[in-house]
Amino acid sequence: MPSLRTTLLVDSIVCFIYGAVLTIAARSLSTVFMNTTVSLLGYPPQEALRVLGLCVLGIGLYVCVIGYTKQILPIAVWLVIGIEIVWIIGSILLLGWVGNALSWIGVAFIVSGAVTVFGFMVFELIGLQSLRRGYIDLTREDLGTEPRSLGSD
Repeated sequence: MPSLRTTLLVDSIVCFIYGAVLTIAARSLSTVFMNTTVSLLGYPPQEALRVLGLCVLGIGLYVCVIGYTKQILPIAVWLVIGIEIVWIIGSILLLGWVGNALSWIGVAFIVSGAVTVFGFMVFELIGLQSLRRGYIDLTREDLGTEPRSLGSD
């Protein structure tokens, strides 16, 4: 099982790649992803993809900073998990909203992105649990109490 730090750093690399592709190739991707042109919150598809790509790059930077900090704060990871939940819900809503206008490649891109984000979220939750156990063990050591089994005196 990868550590929380490793998970965050790999997550940030994926964000950088995903965001760069969305930002740089927005025009090409919009023609590949869409069967018919629709407005996404008042923006043409290529502009929506470019803005999304820039947002993902920003999120990747945040996740990278969290991954490189000396002591990872649980609240910072919870914020990452919150963003990932919003991404997954947004992906589902987007499929319902413009699913008919998307090509199969567009649908596959959205679904694969949501599944990837869900995977990172699961590993981050597991990492948070390990981080919490580490804090509990440190606290016990500071108090001079060692965990004992029920049968020992």
